Amino acid sequence: MSGYKIVESCNVWFSHFWGESYGQIYPTLKKLLANGDVEKLPPQDGQRGDVYKITAKGQETLEDWLQTPASVPTLRDEYYLKFFSASAVPVTLHLEHLDRKRQLLKDSLASTKMSLEHPQTVPGTGTDYWKLMVRAGILSYEAELTWLDEAETFLKHRKKRR
Repeated sequence: MSGYKIVESCNVWFSHFWGESYGQIYPTLKKLLANGDVEKLPPQDGQRGDVYKITAKGQETLEDWLQTPASVPTLRDEYYLKFFSASAVPVTLHLEHLDRKRQLLKDSLASTKMSLEHPQTVPGTGTDYWKLMVRAGILSYEAELTWLDEAETFLKHRKKRR
């Protein structure tokens, strides 16, 4: 795949638990190429950009990585960082931010649920694994929406006390 196609595939397959950007993919591809884990394929007619293919060494590297324990996830969510500093801004502003986040989550939840209607096979996995990960995304979005409801109740109660 090309770097562009890799990012687009990540957005389709992994968006509810893993985000990639072009700024991450291209340096990683350069490193993988230098390590011999991928190779650049000869350009085809009309091809835009470089296309990469995993090598046998890269397949071994991937299999080794899959066998190592995962690191503790790092969560970076700007909304929660702003919420944490709630006392610095009016409650009404937090309620606006909350509504915006809720709508984004509802859209993501609807999109994720709709994707179950068109199961995909991700290279190296099967449809069952993909469905299970989609289910993880659905549960995650639903839990976050439940928390937003609780946060909204808290903020509205706080607003009345002021």
